[in-house]
Formats: sequence, structure tokens, C-alpha cells
Amino acid sequence: MAKPRKSAEILKLEEVAEKGYDGKAVRVIGRLKMQDNVNCLAVLSSVERDSTVELTVDTKLVMPVSLRPSSLYQFFGELDDSDDHFILRARIVTCVDGMDVIQYYKVLDIQRKYLANRQPKYEMTTNTVCLKDFHRTTATSCNRF
Repeated sequence: MAKPRKSAEILKLEEVAEKGYDGKAVRVIGRLKMQDNVNCLAVLSSVERDSTVELTVDTKLVMPVSLRPSSLYQFFGELDDSDDHFILRARIVTCVDGMDVIQYYKVLDIQRKYLANRQPKYEMTTNTVCLKDFHRTTATSCNRF
């Protein structure tokens, strides 16, 4: 039985270039710069104004697919560290032309701040009940902080 995959983390292309995400499931948005159907490769460029970051995407798992150059795409897949750069092994590709990327990244930043500051409301504990010579473990109970 296959092990379930974790959900893909949303990253900006700049973050992929800065940090090591080898083997991690990610979701990125970029503008299609080039597609090579013979070698099943595509190149995404960043949507940030002053950025020159590019990401190579292996499209073998989503072939046959016809992508339009200069269109905005969202890719889901795993990152592999290859020699001097990352390659995204894409599992899903979606055209997201018309998406307000500035708003998308603003919401992403808000979500990250919320998740970083969130504290658990409940602590899960297991209680043991002793009845004369009979020992049993009760079901997991929730204790409020």
C-alpha cells in the first residue's frame, strides 16, 4: 500500500531558489518561459517584477500537455536537487491566467503569520482508571488549557 503524500507547501519561486526543499512536495506559480515536448521539460520564470529566478519542470507525469508560452501556470510536484539547480517533478499542472498574483502572495503571507502564531487549544492525554484488580485505559480525552 502506498504511503499517503503530505499536502504540497505553497512556495514562491524565489523561496525555492533560496532554501533546500529536496524531495519536498510543493506548489508553485510561474510564467511559462519555454516548453520542450521532446525532453518533457518546461521552464518557469518568476512573476515577481524584479526577479530573474527560473525553475526547470519535468513534465513527464503530466504529458501529453500543451502549454502556452507567457501564460501563468501552477505546478504541483516534488523538488529534486539536481547538480546546481532544482527540478520540479510535476504531478499536476493548471493554467491560472487571470489570477491576481499580488493578492495571492499577500494572502499567503497572512496565512503563514497566522499558522506561525497559532497555539494549540487542546492537549490530548490518556488517563488510566484502576478498578480493584482491573486496569484499563480510558479513551483519549481532551483537556482545555
